[in-house]
Amino acid sequence: MSSRGQKNLQAAFGDMRADYDFMKESRFIRRRTGLASGGASADYHIRSEEDYYKGIEKARDVVRNDMVVGQALNRRCENIIQDGFSIHPRTGDAGLDLALWTLWDEWSKTPEAVDVSGELTWNEIELAVTRAVHVDGDILAAGLEDGQLQLHEAHTIKKKRKSKNVHLGVEIDEARRRKQFWISKDPIDAQKTNSSAETSVPLKVMMDGTRVLFHIYNGDKRISQTRGISELSRIFALAGMVDDINFAKMLQQQIASCFAVIREQAALSSQNGQVLPSVSAGAGFGESTTQTTVTGEERAIQGIQPGMLFKSMPGEKIRLDSPAVPNQEFFAHIRLLLQLLGVNLGIPLVMMLLDGSETNFSGFRGAMDEARRGFKAFQRHLINRFHTPIWRWKVKQWIEGNEGGIAKYADRRKVRIFDHEWNPPNWPYLEPLTDASGDLLRLRNHLTSPRRLHAEKSRDYETVIDEVTEDNGYAIEAAILKAQELNDRYPDAKLTWRDVLQLPTPEGVQISIPVANPNQPQPTPNTQPRPAQ
Repeated sequence: MSSRGQKNLQAAFGDMRADYDFMKESRFIRRRTGLASGGASADYHIRSEEDYYKGIEKARDVVRNDMVVGQALNRRCENIIQDGFSIHPRTGDAGLDLALWTLWDEWSKTPEAVDVSGELTWNEIELAVTRAVHVDGDILAAGLEDGQLQLHEAHTIKKKRKSKNVHLGVEIDEARRRKQFWISKDPIDAQKTNSSAETSVPLKVMMDGTRVLFHIYNGDKRISQTRGISELSRIFALAGMVDDINFAKMLQQQIASCFAVIREQAALSSQNGQVLPSVSAGAGFGESTTQTTVTGEERAIQGIQPGMLFKSMPGEKIRLDSPAVPNQEFFAHIRLLLQLLGVNLGIPLVMMLLDGSETNFSGFRGAMDEARRGFKAFQRHLINRFHTPIWRWKVKQWIEGNEGGIAKYADRRKVRIFDHEWNPPNWPYLEPLTDASGDLLRLRNHLTSPRRLHAEKSRDYETVIDEVTEDNGYAIEAAILKAQELNDRYPDAKLTWRDVLQLPTPEGVQISIPVANPNQPQPTPNTQPRPAQ
């Protein structure tokens, strides 16, 4: 090998790297600020209380005023909650299961029993909590002694004075377990905000070994984060740009529609070869104002409005284009921006726009199936952090008050009094016939059980069977009474209830009723005795 080749080989080995590209800055990898050189917990990035609480208000403002993001979040939250989660006690005792289910059904539908303000049902609280986690980042629900829930919004979770192991109003221990929450008084006067003079009240997470504070938060996928972060944090700038672009395009359309007529004027007179301008030509377009620029110069600003008459200078020809507003490139660009918003919110474009013309049915179904995976993941998050702890708290209260006579079950060994199952809401069939046929195939081949199949659709198997048998029994009983009435009026009819009520034929059963042809001779029945075998 030549000396030149050896040098090139050594240089190649010297340029080889064993690290990651993202660890080094280059012209392709921008420098990121605000990072801890030695690594830090997730709380490090929300260490500024002022920035954190201001970010919450910014997210609320986007939802309040943005015409896209607010509606997109509404569709996401409504898809996650729908008609609410259904509870199924699994204690091992049918009587206790029914008693607990009855207590929950009565409590959850009574606003005065659920909400401390007496306004919200359980289903409405589910939706309010889901929206708060998406927009604010977190929310705190406190279980009161009288069985009601009190919701504390994110901006009220704060401590006025800094204390050890207290971060943004949450006190944690060395294992990052939440011990207390510091709640600032939320003023009733709408003209006031949380002032530093108001006191904070510590609320304990546990009371007599039972959790009474339920913190539901968006942890941004890190276990070392104490408070939640808004889902809008990644798309905050993008949402503002989309809104600005739409506003600019609408303003451009208004300006392009202002001038209805362009008229040329001849010279009125001349003096020393100079053309005198028209008086009206220099009058401007409308109401005029002046503005002082940063350099101290005065700039005239003239107002325009649709249908104005524009008068040109004498001898001057003016041509105005009629551009397409918005142009074709705008639609492709705004579609891309909406897709980026939807990707971060887990919502496909067809759901954001409520327009299925963007794709065919297969594409629509694939996009909806993928979005529903994200909805189900958040449903599981709610069950773990909100529904299950609240169920245990309510059962503990019912046992202590012997509501429904359930206290006698508390000490029984075979009874698992706190065991239960939450069935989150599901979605209707996209292709009813195909999907229903698939469910029937699964049942016939024992790939699932009837109760699991109904649970997938957020239905209670026992309730469905009770309703089916009750409805069928009512129909049969009514048919029996009607048949008796008809037989009394027409004794020769000899009708049965099946003649009055024809139930659907079971799946796979076909009935053929031959019709005799009077023109054909009927076969003579064979009356000869059969020979002995």
